[in-house]
Amino acid sequence: MNTCSRSLLFLFILSLSPNLFADVLDPFEPKKTSVAQRDKIVADDWVCINLDSFNDQQGLYAFYINPSGIQMDSRFAGGQEDHDADFVWYSKGVIHDKGYTIEVRIPFKSIRYSNKDRVEMGVIFEKVKWDGEFYLPGNSFLETKRGIFFKASYLWRS
Repeated sequence: MNTCSRSLLFLFILSLSPNLFADVLDPFEPKKTSVAQRDKIVADDWVCINLDSFNDQQGLYAFYINPSGIQMDSRFAGGQEDHDADFVWYSKGVIHDKGYTIEVRIPFKSIRYSNKDRVEMGVIFEKVKWDGEFYLPGNSFLETKRGIFFKASYLWRS
């Protein structure tokens, strides 16, 4: 059963050229985390920042981070997710007595986006516990379906 306390997640996101910064605070102890090789955290708890960099619902960049700060990334386009894609970005995870905190820095030069005066991106945040339950911040439940999930959250850069 989905309860407010199980899906509580605090997310702070800031866009400063030439980077996107995000901080995530989960006030609950992770069920499973590891200090694994990059791209080997699928069985851990993780948080994912999905960026639809053209805001056209045709593709996205996915940046996964486990509570230990280990990264996994992918590119979703044409109905296929490519886990062989590797992007340059930075993450740090800290487990503490109040849960765990994740810090992320994604250089804009690592992704493609429109060359306009105002750039607007769709953004979706996912939180996954080791048992495969998907949660979004704000107590919204996300079914485990294939495809692109879009929420009314936007990131822009001037």
